[in-house]
Amino acid sequence: ATLVVLAEGPLLASYEEWCGFERALAASIQTEHASFLKAPLASYCLLADRNLTYLAANFVSPEAAQFVITYDASRGQAATSKFVAYVEDKAQSLKPHHYKVGATGFDAFARASVEGERKDLSAVDEVSVPLALLVMALTLACVPLLVLPVVNMLTATIIEFVVVRLLAKSMTIAPFVPSIMLTVTLAISFDYSLFVCSRYLE
Repeated sequence: ATLVVLAEGPLLASYEEWCGFERALAASIQTEHASFLKAPLASYCLLADRNLTYLAANFVSPEAAQFVITYDASRGQAATSKFVAYVEDKAQSLKPHHYKVGATGFDAFARASVEGERKDLSAVDEVSVPLALLVMALTLACVPLLVLPVVNMLTATIIEFVVVRLLAKSMTIAPFVPSIMLTVTLAISFDYSLFVCSRYLE
């Protein structure tokens, strides 16, 4: 698999400053994760250092520069994700201050997707659940009955995540699955709880 660290410009850094970043990033990756690499690291400065200027020109433009890492992605999702996270964090810590640095590639997108799903789940927990309980309390005008939808939602959530965890041991689960599961669970739990509770009050 290939991971590309992109620096968005315009390229304002001096040659020494920019090459210092690329060399420091390369040294860090080769020191900490040399066994992951399947090909030499490639970037403008690294290739220029090896007198491959005709190739180096392909890795830089007035608006961006690329640092290409070809690595072994067959070591499992956890190890690969850890490696990608290391590269992204190290690039952020070493970059010249006036640059934006990010990574692209399948594993980088997968990691970004997982991080996005975590933020979505946090938003659901912090906003959607209290709002749904408030609407249900106003609709039913009976606070004690709110115990039913809460217990219903917690029970369903625990069961479904246990089942998905067991399935994940034998098959690949898409990163967006937990978010969809929780959203559907909340919707169904509150919908049917509201229906049952309203009929009970009648």
